[in-house]
Amino acid sequence: MLFCDILSGSLIIVISVFSCWDKVLPPACAAFVIPVTFVYTIPARTDFIERLRDGKELFDNDVIIIDTISSLIKHSANVEKSLELISFFKKLTGIKKTIILSIESSELEPKILSEFIGASDINLSLKVSTLGSSIKRTIIVNKFTGASAYIESMIGFRIEPNVGLVVEIASVS
Repeated sequence: MLFCDILSGSLIIVISVFSCWDKVLPPACAAFVIPVTFVYTIPARTDFIERLRDGKELFDNDVIIIDTISSLIKHSANVEKSLELISFFKKLTGIKKTIILSIESSELEPKILSEFIGASDINLSLKVSTLGSSIKRTIIVNKFTGASAYIESMIGFRIEPNVGLVVEIASVS
């Protein structure tokens, strides 16, 4: 079963910045990725939500990934506009589009962040900690609506050059 089949028609919220979606998704998934990499401060944009809803590309792909949407909407987001955007995303999931959003929680008002998390089908948090001389990365599963089996609440992973995301599986023999 493909990743796309499992998540078809879901709204997924990832709390943090995660910029390797092209390495995470298998080639069989048609995806529209809006990567956001900031080298300098972008001027405040107050029309991003409207421009996003008018984007034709959103309807052309099965998977839509918007990296750091919080940076893109922080100047135009209020509770009303955020609810309209969430409603728009829910309509897209209703036609079997999978939407993955990464959000930097410090960039949005708590009420707006709460609305996004509440509307999500899957909510993940990324945690990075240092253990001795190594870096430990963890995905924390806060919410997973409609899971057909038990889902681990914490999943270790690492990023490898030329490979991408590698899930660390610990087993005991």
